Order: sequence, then C-alpha cells, then structure tokens
Amino acid sequence: MKKITYIILTLICSAAFAQKNAESVTITYQSSFNGNRDTTSSTIVDISKNSAKIYSVGESYPGSPDVVTYIDFVDSSVYQCATLDNGQIVSSTYKFKFDNWEYTDETETVAGVKCKKAYTTINSNRIDIYYTSDIKFWGTPAPRFGITKGLVLKYVINASRVLEAVNIEYSKKSKELLPSTYGKIVESHVLQKMLNENSTKVVDIFNNQRICFDTGIKSPTSYSEIGGDSVYRFANGTIVLRKVQLPDSAWNYDIFAELSQYSDGDAYDRTGTVFVIPTDKELSYLDGLLKGVEMLPSFETKTGKRQYGKVSTEKYNVPVELIRFYTSFGTRAYNKYKYGDYNWYDSIVFHQDVTALSKYLSHEAWIGVFIGNYDRGGHIINLKLKYHPNGSGIRREVIPLFNTLNIMEMAGQSYSDFFDTDSLVVDFKINHELANVILSYISTGHGGWGGGDEFNRKPNSIILDGNKTVFTPWRCDCASNREKNPCSGNSPDGLTSSDYSRSGWCPGTITNPIEFNYEKLSAGSHRIIIAIPQGPREGNSFSAWNVSGNLIIEQ
Repeated sequence: MKKITYIILTLICSAAFAQKNAESVTITYQSSFNGNRDTTSSTIVDISKNSAKIYSVGESYPGSPDVVTYIDFVDSSVYQCATLDNGQIVSSTYKFKFDNWEYTDETETVAGVKCKKAYTTINSNRIDIYYTSDIKFWGTPAPRFGITKGLVLKYVINASRVLEAVNIEYSKKSKELLPSTYGKIVESHVLQKMLNENSTKVVDIFNNQRICFDTGIKSPTSYSEIGGDSVYRFANGTIVLRKVQLPDSAWNYDIFAELSQYSDGDAYDRTGTVFVIPTDKELSYLDGLLKGVEMLPSFETKTGKRQYGKVSTEKYNVPVELIRFYTSFGTRAYNKYKYGDYNWYDSIVFHQDVTALSKYLSHEAWIGVFIGNYDRGGHIINLKLKYHPNGSGIRREVIPLFNTLNIMEMAGQSYSDFFDTDSLVVDFKINHELANVILSYISTGHGGWGGGDEFNRKPNSIILDGNKTVFTPWRCDCASNREKNPCSGNSPDGLTSSDYSRSGWCPGTITNPIEFNYEKLSAGSHRIIIAIPQGPREGNSFSAWNVSGNLIIEQ
C-alpha cells in the first residue's frame, strides 16, 4: 500500500514539476455527440509565449481549406487565418474580453486535471466550460465562445455536444506560434463566404437565358448539330438545353440546384421544370427533341390519343426532374403595378437539394429548363449546380419510371389529360433484389377554372405490385407568396388568384417530391399504376396532371 501511495505521489509531483518548468504545452481535444466520440479527427491547441495556435488534424471534408486560429494574449486579439486553394492567405480578426462567463463552485476532473465550471448563453445555446487556473498557460480550443482567465479543457454545448481534452503534453522548449503574416484582413462574414466558396464547386449552366415562344427560332434536328457547351433551343424557344461538364464522383457531394427567374413579358403563372436527360439507353429524350416527339415510345389512351415519351421502357428513360417550379404572375416585368404597400420581388430564386439524383449529375450531362408560355418576351433564367463536399461516398441508384409533364408542349407533345379514362401504367424490371427503396414522386393538378383539378382536391393512388398508397397533393399556403405576384388578378372577395390553394403547387414556388418507402423489391418484373379521378371537360376547358417518379436506392 505504501508503495502504491509513493508511486501516485511521485506521478503527481512529476506532473507538477513538468508544468512548472514547461515553456509550452500541447493539448489534444476530441469531440463527441450524445456520448458517441469521434476518433477520426482532433483539435490541437499549442500554447507558448502569451500566444496560442488552434488547428485540426485527421479526417476533413474534401476541398476544405487550411484554417488555423491564433490567439494573441498581448493585444487581446483572435485571428482566423485561411490558406485558400489558390495560395492566398486571408484572415479575419476581433478583440476578445474575459468577462463573458458566469462562474460556479462546481468542479470536474478532465484529463487528470481538476477544473472549475463556468457557463454562458450564446445565440440561445447553453455553453458550459471546465477550466483550470492551476496551470500557468491560458488558452481555449474555441475562442469564438469567449476566453477565460485559465486553460479550458472541456466544452459542453446544450448538454449534448462535447469537446474535451484527452491528452496534455508539456515541453521545456518555447515555440513561436504566431505567423509572420496574416495575409489580407477581411471581415468575418467575408472570410466565411470565401471559405464556403473555396470548397464548393459551382457549375454555371445557364446565364441570362431567355425562355419564350418564338416560331422564328430554329432548333437542331440531328446529333451532328449539337455538341460542345453551346445553348440550344427547342419547341419554339420554350426549352433551353446544354451539355455540361460536371464534377466526377458526385456521390461525395451534397448537390443543390439554384434557379433564378423573372418575367420579361409573360404575365402568367407557368409550369416549369429543370431536367436532366438520361442517355444510358438506346433512345433518349434528345431523340424526340431533335427528330420529333413521335420518335419516343408511346401508349394509346382509351380515347385513341397517343402519349409520347412519358413512360420509361427497356430502351428509353424519361427525363429526370431536378426542380418542378412555377413562375409567378409577372415578377419584374409587371412590378409597375401597385397594390397597397407590397414590395414586389425583383426575381424568384428556387433552391432544391438534388443529391439523391447524383447518378445523373456526374461527368457530363444534358440539362435543360422548360417554361410553358406563349409570350415572345417570356422569361429570363439563370441556373447553376453547387457541389458541397461531404465525403459520405453514398452511391445511389436511380431508376426513372415516368414523367407526364409535356416538356415539348410547343412541339406537339400533348397534355396528360387522360386520367379521367386511363391510369398511368409502368412496367419495369430489376436484375436483383433491392432493399430500402424510395419512390420519389411529384404530382401537380391543372385546369384553371372553378371545376378544374387545379382548384379541387384529387387523391392520387400509387399502386406498386398491387399495394396501394393514397396521397392527395394540396397546397394551402399560396397566399404566403403574394409579393411574388404583381400581376395576379384581384377578386371582389379580397383575394387574388395567387392566394388560392391548389393541387400540389403555388405560383412562384417549388413543388417538392413526396417519398414513399418500400422495404424491398424482388428481382424480376414489377408494375406501378398511378390512378387519379380527373374531372371532366367543361367546353374548351380541361384538366391534366403532371406526375413524375423515380426509384432511388442507396447502395
């Protein structure tokens, strides 16, 4: 027993001696969330000569810039310093104060050191720290939360997220920690934007492109006429299309599509879609664009009308929707119209997470935008894809099944007005059993009069191999978008057209996909049926449904 006591006292004395004679110290911190520790990366804090250097080691996001934080205790300054991919050094700085904390009598031992507890609240987040004043070094791994007169060895954020010291090493050698230059000094929000842009890959697809109706526009009619990165127009100018080069290994990114749009003449709310054309089968939607919609597979309805290009087959895949959007009533072009104290939007910006469709957003792809309109001024659009590195490596299989939106409306592709007499039937095969399958489904109803499907709830029945799921697409939040719709007609009841609830869409908004989950699909043949009780015609008015669906499987 005396021997054990002697060893413990010797260790304590040795640690105290090391602290007393040290000229620098290195502390290693690791993080955890709800008790689950992340051992793949660490935060390192070096402290020497009234200064500290804070940096990370281990796994990081691909493309992340080298970022180091410095604390200068002499002039009470913190510097966040980044070296960008182009070699440029950029920093932001601020002065710190010590009086940010409420101190308590509570204690806890961290990394073998007895610590006191203090706390504060920042942006509605409770921050607890455990610090020691018994060590001659001052420092912290997270100066953004504030600095205390001591060495912080543990942070607890909202009682769930922890950053804690796991190792402390003392050295008799002092270190020069502060850099010779901080490079260009910018404000913190500017630096944050530069850091985000440094790691994000942005692909500009369309810049200030007009989508309009103009019978004078000539479209390519053969594959020999398309190529490179030119912008091509089809269907009398209502479609713009371009072949774009995209990042490799798209499954390592979170991918967002960003579309901006404003009217340059068209006053109405219009159906729009951002789409990618799969070219992995014998036929593609490109064949229809170049040679006519009759080139695409079709089915005949009970009324004798043929529906072209709306269902995938063994030799053809339908276009895959990235964004289903609806233009507003006349944003920008009609902002001259005043109504009360509304401040009309200058343009509409649509953002959509399209990560699940990464299979078709890698290497190169044909990407297009369609807005159905009959106006020569039409609409002006900008489109970009943003690839944010996440390092997940999750690969997703995508199986396009159907897309009844008549993208080639102005080139003869008919409306999908057959649901009153026919269901949409899609047969497909899979080569092996699939688990955790998602049907990503977009549905919007159209027919813009009182009895039309646009303004009346209609249940959609999705029947996969005889198993039925019912979903009613309905948006009752359309009135939230009044300031996007300067040309929306006003009614005597005090409402305007853009206020009314609709079947799955609102003017000036995106329609999000709805996901249906299936535990597994066996290898072999399958059938999916979409049944909608579409309303009858009234004179020249009719209803139609734009539905699209893809199977998505994480591999």
